[in-house]
Amino acid sequence: MNKIQIALVMVCMTALGFMLGGGFKSAERNTVIQGEGLSLFEVEVASSFPVKPLENFNITTNSPVTNFRVPLALENETKLSFLSDFEVTIDNDSELVGRVKVNRAFINKGECIAALSSLIEKFQEHYPIFQFEPGKASYSKMVGDLRVGASCLVYEKSPYVSLEYYLESNSVVDNIVKAFTQR
Repeated sequence: MNKIQIALVMVCMTALGFMLGGGFKSAERNTVIQGEGLSLFEVEVASSFPVKPLENFNITTNSPVTNFRVPLALENETKLSFLSDFEVTIDNDSELVGRVKVNRAFINKGECIAALSSLIEKFQEHYPIFQFEPGKASYSKMVGDLRVGASCLVYEKSPYVSLEYYLESNSVVDNIVKAFTQR
């Protein structure tokens, strides 16, 4: 192949990639429009999950907890556009949310800290009782039954920075721990 043919193939492949990527984003927008995603802060710990579970499921477990991912409703969370979903842990005995958790990898620490600052800012809008100094790489606090932790970390041998956030209910998590230790 000559250089012109190679260039045309590369242009066509790039255009195809954008079309396929655009189709995926359209499908994501359609999901959000249908209301299937939830705001990160709409799911309250120590409360029931706000959406009814599916009736037909593929996996059954006798574990004391159920973990699943929730699509993020981005139209409500423009400051959290770096996220696409989050994880929820349900205590199977009480059927209460024990923990809401976010994980996201970043190429550099500056991007992670900027995202973490946006996340903490949104968190404090919903939970004003928690007050944090902006611009830090790590946040942790307990108020009443709630415990929050958020940080930008680098794990040994990792080339990436990991943003990690959780909000949990101490009482629900204690019940989960008891259920695991009684097994």
